[in-house]
This record gives sequence, C-alpha cells and structure tokens, in this order.
Amino acid sequence: MGDSLAIRRNGLESAIRIGIELVRTLSLRLEQAEELLDAAYEELDPDIDRDPRFLAVQGRYQEICRTYTKTGEVREAYRAIGRVRREIAAAEVGQYLQSVIDARAEAFAAAERLEELKRELERLQSDERRQAEASRSKASAAVSATDVEKTTAHVVVLRSTSNGVEAEAQRRGISRLVHYTRVENLPLILEHGLLPRAELEADSRFAVGFNDSIRADRRRDCSCLSIQKINYLMFWEHSMYRFPQAEWCILHFDVSLLWKQRSIFCQTNAASSGAVRRAQELGWTGDGLASMFSDPVQTRQGVASRSSLMRGGLPSNETSDPQAEVLVEGRILREFIRAVIFRRQDDLADMEECLAGTPVAYGIDASQFAPRKDFSFWKRVSVT
Repeated sequence: MGDSLAIRRNGLESAIRIGIELVRTLSLRLEQAEELLDAAYEELDPDIDRDPRFLAVQGRYQEICRTYTKTGEVREAYRAIGRVRREIAAAEVGQYLQSVIDARAEAFAAAERLEELKRELERLQSDERRQAEASRSKASAAVSATDVEKTTAHVVVLRSTSNGVEAEAQRRGISRLVHYTRVENLPLILEHGLLPRAELEADSRFAVGFNDSIRADRRRDCSCLSIQKINYLMFWEHSMYRFPQAEWCILHFDVSLLWKQRSIFCQTNAASSGAVRRAQELGWTGDGLASMFSDPVQTRQGVASRSSLMRGGLPSNETSDPQAEVLVEGRILREFIRAVIFRRQDDLADMEECLAGTPVAYGIDASQFAPRKDFSFWKRVSVT
C-alpha cells in the first residue's frame, strides 16, 4: 500500500508542477489582455467626454448640483453618468473586454484545478503520515525518524502555508477587514456580496458607481480591502474632491476571510509600481500578511519607518502604510459581512429599512472615517 501511495503522490506532484506552469502562462496572457483593455479605455476617455450622450447627462447632473433640491436626484444623476459611460465604453472596447473575460475564465479554471490537486495531495500525504504513525507503533515494523521526516515533509509545508495566515492574524490581534463604498452601492452588496470589478463590468444588470475610472493594479478579479481601518488618504480624496455630494458607508468583514479566501497582501497601494508583484512573491501566507506590518516598509512615496510614524508606535494590528491593501480574489459572499457603518444619521436613513431585514449589524460612527493617529506624517506626502 505504501508503494501505491508513493506512486499516487509522485503523479500528483508532477500534475501540480504542470498546473503551476499553466497558471503562470495563463496569468501572463490575462495580464497582456488587461493591458490592451486599459490602453483602449485610456484612448477612449477623451472621446467619451465629448460624446453627446455623456454631455447630456453631465449637464443634467450639473444643473441638479446647482439647485440641490433632493439628495435622491443627485444620486440618480451619478448613476446615469456611470451607466452612459459604461454603455459607450462597452460598445467601443467590447472586443478587448471579451478577451479579458475569456482569459480570466481560463486562468480561474486552471487555478481552481491546481487547488484541487493540492488538496488531493494534502489528503494523500495525511494518509501517508497516518500509515507511517501506525507502522511506527509496531515494534516489528519500526520506522526511522529520517523516514518519518521524509514522509511528512510535504504535509508540514502545506499545513504551515494554510495555517500561517490565521496564526499571523491572531498574533497581531486583527479583528476585521474593512471596505468603504458609496451608499448607493449598498443594496447590491447586501444582495449579492462584494463583487469584483470584472464581474460587475461583465454583467449589464449591475449599475455600480466606481471610485476609480480604471484599476491600475490590473486585478479586476479582486476586491480591495483594508485591515482594521480604511485607507483614509484615498477616502479623503474620493469624498472631498471626486464625489463631494456622495454618501458613504464602511463595510466590516469577518477576519476569517483572510485565510478562507485566496488573497494578495500588498504592503502599499496596489496601484503602486511593483506592489502586486512583490506581494505575489510572498504569496497567500503568514509571511505575506506579516509583510504589511514591515518596518521599514516600501510605500508609494518611498521607504518609511513604521516605528517613527507616531509617538509610541502603531498598534500591532494596523498596517505600516495606511494604503496597504488586501486584494481578495473572486466574489466575497455576503455571509462574511458583519457590520455597516455610516457617518451621519442622514446617510443611514435611506438604508435602514434595507438593513433591518438582514443579520448585518449597523450604526453610526464618524470616527471610523477619520484619519489614523499617524496622519501628521502622511499628510506631508501626496496620495496620487
């Protein structure tokens, strides 16, 4: 039986090596397709701004903002602008978008198959370990410590990988992941969960207001979350300059999302040059999560010392760079949502009935939208 397990293990290890190479190849193909799509969008942006359909809804929005009669009308104008921009863009870049969708589907399928192979290998290695332990208990079939080490080596590696994230999160006292969004997007999130941009763009049913016109990190298959506190530097820019009339809320997600759903742990803003690549090198591991708390840390503005950001040092569960991001792959199920926080009673009013029928807690806490205590350091540098 031992020989049979060894043969199966060798076959699985070979299949995993092939799978890793396939995922790498498909990921490169996806990255190239996304680069072409980004270039098409960038080339198209000036044309959209001159399109009569866009100018019409933009004029309506400006008129509403001047009179500011009803908050609902302002939100509807925002939605109209977003819908028209997406409709114009979809017609012009449809070919590139379809290439991205196809490439992403292939890459996801290969990644899922690879994960299945890894889980199968882990189960087989567990069988090998149990068999080794049973043999060791028999004096007539004692197994040397060296053989046991060889037999269980793969199990130890896989176990430390899967448990490393949870252990690091517990060690640091991380209690939640957070994501800020405009209140208008909340009903969709409560119904379907937090959907990655790729899924939103591919489905015409979803009319969502995006904070950024493009995703410079090129990971439209991921949603961007922060640890403990929102990226207040970007929130300040979005709420004060890009969308000054919008209402905002913060979603709290269960911390177990860190180790239950594959993620990329970025030390700084994922749009920064090389941020995603560096994070992927460490992988979905405890070391990857720990890198978000490095001292010093590589940020968009250069290298910063965590220990010098504020007197007494940062709390152990706050990332060194307030712009550090967890890119969670795929859809985040609504079951992971624990709470929704608003800044003002007026922001909550329109959503209270919607939230009342869910198991999600909700309330008002303006302090969660405020800067961290190290703001005196970061306000001296640009967030763009």
